[in-house]
Amino acid sequence: MSEKVISQISSGSDYNGLSKRIAIFGATGMLGSSLVEEAEKNSLQIIRVSNTRGDLKKYAKVDITNPDSISFFINEWKPEIIINCSAYTNVDQAEISYDQAFLVNSIGPKNLAKACKENGIYLIHISTDYVFGGSRVQYESEPFTETELTHPVGIYGYSKYFGEQLIKEIHAENSLIIRTSWLHGPHGKNFIDTIVNASSQKPELRVVNDQVGSLTYTGWLTKTIYKLIDNNLTGVVHASASDECSWFDAASYVVSKVGNNCKIFPQSTEESGRPAPRPAYSKLAVTSLEFILQESIPTWKDMIDLHLNKE
Repeated sequence: MSEKVISQISSGSDYNGLSKRIAIFGATGMLGSSLVEEAEKNSLQIIRVSNTRGDLKKYAKVDITNPDSISFFINEWKPEIIINCSAYTNVDQAEISYDQAFLVNSIGPKNLAKACKENGIYLIHISTDYVFGGSRVQYESEPFTETELTHPVGIYGYSKYFGEQLIKEIHAENSLIIRTSWLHGPHGKNFIDTIVNASSQKPELRVVNDQVGSLTYTGWLTKTIYKLIDNNLTGVVHASASDECSWFDAASYVVSKVGNNCKIFPQSTEESGRPAPRPAYSKLAVTSLEFILQESIPTWKDMIDLHLNKE
């Protein structure tokens, strides 16, 4: 299967073609909540799906690690599109609870892909920059394209990698894998809000400066996802900021924007003491997305501004 998205959509889409019933898995998470809000704003037909929490009058309860649970849901609600935001995302804990990480991030997508194939459902799966970031012989500072060979780092990265592979093997003809990175938004714990809060309470902060990647605001990503779905794109596409930064760069910019009297100092990943390995460089190339959307992709500073302005 080609790793590139295979068709182009017109700019300025307001999801006019999205009249199908959409099931949002992981609807209580950071991205899932944003997808629900945008869908409601545009009067899209959605089914909120969650296995962890939420009012059962508003959320269908589905366990993606259980094929029977998925089958029951599909027979009951008959979705035509499934967006899978469900994931085990605790990168550090995954090094210990690796069985749970693989169950949710690998077996879960496999179960969804099989069910979607059997029922003719279009599957959109959200993946991560962590499928890259392992050893790379050349071009260490060149953004990773959709066609580049993956080389995961850590248990979390490998679990997401296998999830991607299983979807491609089972349901390549009617699925879209969207890789993104460094998510931040209003519906969950995230780096931007953490820095805003910490810098208002502490005189100084130390932030990692040897990890480089792309920030992604969930509000922007949500609109991008619906634009891609609206035109039935398949394959793999990257969606994140157009340029790159370190966590230190991002923290420094956030503090300068909010005007908190806090000094930001750089530290290494080793000094931070986090147990799980993390990509030193995982910038996703977004030239394909730019061509597809026929519009400019926001910079990482734009992403932070959108977040702080709650747009």
